[in-house]
Amino acid sequence: MTERPPISPRSPRAALEPEQVPPPPRRSERARNPFVVVGNAIITILLLGMIGVGVGYYYGKQILEAPGPLLEDKVVNIPQRAGKRDIADVLTREGVIDVNAWVFIGGVFALKASSDLKPGEYSFQKNASLRDVIATIVEGKVVQHSVTIPEGLTSEQIVARLSENDIFSGRSRRFRAKGHFCRRPTNSRGVPRASR
Repeated sequence: MTERPPISPRSPRAALEPEQVPPPPRRSERARNPFVVVGNAIITILLLGMIGVGVGYYYGKQILEAPGPLLEDKVVNIPQRAGKRDIADVLTREGVIDVNAWVFIGGVFALKASSDLKPGEYSFQKNASLRDVIATIVEGKVVQHSVTIPEGLTSEQIVARLSENDIFSGRSRRFRAKGHFCRRPTNSRGVPRASR
């Protein structure tokens, strides 16, 4: 029979404490290799990047497809030489979009339309999504207005009629020569009178 070591009396608190704590296991040499550490870091960064891109894509698609704030159709004039930020400000001010200007610019870049935005007067549909708004501006389908000039009017009378109409802006500086006429109808909106 084997002998047991004698039991030494201890306090209850001392009895709960272990006599000797085992040392933590040592990391293997392969786990400490710099190539493994760098490889783990690269894979972690790539994985987090892919998750971030996926979340960004899902969130961006939701914003592009969400119905817009317009309660009825609205006509908005995009001025000449307006940049992306200016266009976003005009659309926000007119209530066509309700997103941040940077979100609009991001949507323009995501749809690869940064160089295709055109000035003009556009009609935006009720509840038009951000994608629809950008597509309308890229397509360049501006609102067309017709002006009919009766036959026999002089240049001065024509300019007076155009001045009464709100289609053009600005003042006319020159008159066309007597007898000059256009061979086709001319449709325009927001064009200065001086350019006609």
